[in-house]
Amino acid sequence: MTHAKGQPIIHEDETKAELNVPQVVPSIGVVAGRFYPARDVDSFKFPIKKGESYQLDLFSQRLGFNTHPYITTQIINVSNGEETPEPVKEFYESKENFGGREFNMSNRDVTWDFKAKSDGFLQVILRDLFNQVSGGGHKSYLLILRKQAPEFKLVVFPESVPIDKNKRNIELMVTHLRKGGSLPLKIVAIRQGAFNGSIKVIAEGLPRGVYLENAEFKKGQNSITAYLVSSDNVQDFIGDIKFLGLAKIEGNEVKVLAKTSVTRHRVGDYNNEPVLARLAAATVLSVNANDPEPVKITPEKKTVFTSKSNEKIIIPLNIDRHGEFISDFKLKAFGVPELNKLSELEVKKDQNKASLEIDLAKFKVPVGIHSLNLASTVKGKYQYPPLNGEKSSKKKDVTYRFFTRSIVLDVLPSSTLEK
Repeated sequence: MTHAKGQPIIHEDETKAELNVPQVVPSIGVVAGRFYPARDVDSFKFPIKKGESYQLDLFSQRLGFNTHPYITTQIINVSNGEETPEPVKEFYESKENFGGREFNMSNRDVTWDFKAKSDGFLQVILRDLFNQVSGGGHKSYLLILRKQAPEFKLVVFPESVPIDKNKRNIELMVTHLRKGGSLPLKIVAIRQGAFNGSIKVIAEGLPRGVYLENAEFKKGQNSITAYLVSSDNVQDFIGDIKFLGLAKIEGNEVKVLAKTSVTRHRVGDYNNEPVLARLAAATVLSVNANDPEPVKITPEKKTVFTSKSNEKIIIPLNIDRHGEFISDFKLKAFGVPELNKLSELEVKKDQNKASLEIDLAKFKVPVGIHSLNLASTVKGKYQYPPLNGEKSSKKKDVTYRFFTRSIVLDVLPSSTLEK
């Protein structure tokens, strides 16, 4: 997700470390070095200009090396030939993780943004906390100092929504849709250069009857859950699709192609084993128009439910079952953080209608437009769809996870008069 972007690359001068003096870097750019030998300490001095905003990045663990970088920095202001050092700053690992467990962004590397108050130098001292006993010459790093530029990158992947809060598994989620189905996608925005504006995400290459819901980042938002939804008139499809982020940066319209991430394998307990992800060349979508969603839940009549913030909202639901998915299930609401503790809605096997009641005052749902989705798992027998025009009698006992399309809540101020 990062590279030098045409900046000059300078190699570490290991003789400077031996002499215990900083290596002077003539301009901002990229320094390529290695944590070698054992207890190696490297020091660099970059020129900085008054009023400029900079970003310092140290890449090592993110490059695949088993390292734990530790960095100290000090800005040295220079005026009329006199140097005035600022306090030393220490940096350890980055704990920010907007990608959740499927795309864990936390790492042991370092990122720091700062603005120079005057002309001078930035002195950086770095070492590997894992390299204190024996050193291996293969542990490398890239130290990058660049001017901040407002920009963003996007990463998209199928989201594994935990239906059961007592389970800690991560399932392999694929971008496959049945007729009338809905699929959650996690989209992560990696913002840089103080860009915190809104981002609209669109999908290209979708077949007829498939569309994207809830695909907009609000100002400062770093992750969202969007949904690919198929209608009843969907067509069969297998092919690549693209996700593009649209934003306005410094008055210019910017379009960014999202990267695709996939989970490598199923994880039974994320507390006991790592969740590994990799980048993929593209997002591949498959749609089966002859295989209806086993359980389809849709709001009755309305598409937007409106109420005051001190009242309750009643959402009547229609329940359509296909095949032999006739067991009880419980619906859990997702998408509105204030409703995380909303009780699950129990649906009996003989029900074809249900009502979801939300006490807006109790859960302190703020005024505004909100989108929520319901999800659950249901047990049943899966009937294999026709193959090459021939019906199949083959069945399989499965536990199926399903999601509804978005339900929109319009919460009005309590003083607003109903029209």
